[in-house]
Amino acid sequence: MELQYTRELDDILTGAIALAGMDRARLVTPEHILMVALGNPKVMAALNQVTSDALIGAVTKKLRERITGMERIP
Repeated sequence: MELQYTRELDDILTGAIALAGMDRARLVTPEHILMVALGNPKVMAALNQVTSDALIGAVTKKLRERITGMERIP
């Protein structure tokens, strides 16, 4: 049996690649994937079940900082 993944995951991974490309990052990182995932309604619904909006906001802010500080392609 072949393992498959969801359309949501495909959208998140595609978005992470696009985000890294727009930022001229050398690599697609977990930070890119998580940043894009935080924009997905299903991911947000799951997170809202286990944590607060304030914590999600803090994580988003820290991710932006980390992504901004990543090595870029010249």
